[in-house]
Amino acid sequence: MSEDTAKRLRVVRFWLVGVFLIILAALIAFGFVFPGLFTEILFWLGPVIAAVLFVLFYFLYKWWLGRK
Repeated sequence: MSEDTAKRLRVVRFWLVGVFLIILAALIAFGFVFPGLFTEILFWLGPVIAAVLFVLFYFLYKWWLGRK
């Protein structure tokens, strides 16, 4: 893997983790405003789906950079 590709992957990983943490913090803060949300299974389905999508995007981007 070239240095340029490794740098791009580090930047994408940084932004994906950062955006996920911001979304997670916003959802948890929203859950504190409405206390009954923490017990709802569908409330926690949102962050799980977001995490899966971010991981999927990372590996798709890694594949995209690695193709010739």
